[in-house]
Amino acid sequence: MSEGMNKTYFVDEISKVIFAPFNSVFFYFTIVMIVVHKNNIHTTPIKILTLHFLLRAIGDSVDKVCYILIGENDLIFSSSLLWNIKFTALVFWYCGEMIGDFYLLSRTTPFIMSPFKNIRLVISYITYTLLALGKLFLIIFHFFYPYQKIIRYGSEYYNKYWDGCWNVQLYISFFSVLYDIVVYFTMKIDLFDRDIYSEIEENKAWKKYRKMSRLRIKYVAIFAVGNFMLVLITKISPLKNILPLGYLEYYRKILVTMPYVMLYIDQILISETDMIPINESIVHMNIYSH
Repeated sequence: MSEGMNKTYFVDEISKVIFAPFNSVFFYFTIVMIVVHKNNIHTTPIKILTLHFLLRAIGDSVDKVCYILIGENDLIFSSSLLWNIKFTALVFWYCGEMIGDFYLLSRTTPFIMSPFKNIRLVISYITYTLLALGKLFLIIFHFFYPYQKIIRYGSEYYNKYWDGCWNVQLYISFFSVLYDIVVYFTMKIDLFDRDIYSEIEENKAWKKYRKMSRLRIKYVAIFAVGNFMLVLITKISPLKNILPLGYLEYYRKILVTMPYVMLYIDQILISETDMIPINESIVHMNIYSH
């Protein structure tokens, strides 16, 4: 390969690393969200979703570096450097997810009177913590898994590695469903069905907020249940043998990504600037504030 071609290849690959974040669907949603909320970008939900995108974007760039070095093959198991580069991307992805998962609570907590005395909200925080711990454990699992044994012993430890990953994914998907359910009932009982909000029943912004909150939780829960069922398939031997893990992993990533897309859509669609009166003690309450 000539020197000119080497330079072109190098520039092309570096460009892929730099522009990897801009190929993410979250980039476009983040831009639209910031534009429509230009007067409210300081609020907690906006900060959460922006940070979620930034962390995932860094992960995408790091992953692209790994792809340039090794491509899509098992050379990742050949050295600690390649292994750590690959799963450094995973660290950023899962940290981004943990930040994004908190969005539901950031939209719920401001409307709960005496939040730390509300048992449903406390349970919501507990389930969120358990969900986050599962993702944290998956990060630790990747970094401390004895990948050298895969090189030394072949498929036996390779299969154990993937079995371990799917076991943790099953835990994560279960608590993801539980988290969505608990948050839904918290909002239903303590927000939508409370008499103190009857006075704002005709408020346009309130109606939109309530409608979007219900739709968001509904669709997020549907995707979470779908992901749980898909991961559960990997634990059922007949189905596991029929469906390749690569095939299941592809659709798992889609099902995991869609709930986060819904969060951005939700935040974009509630771009009203109306101030919602809650009760006599809170004359006006911004629906975005925390």
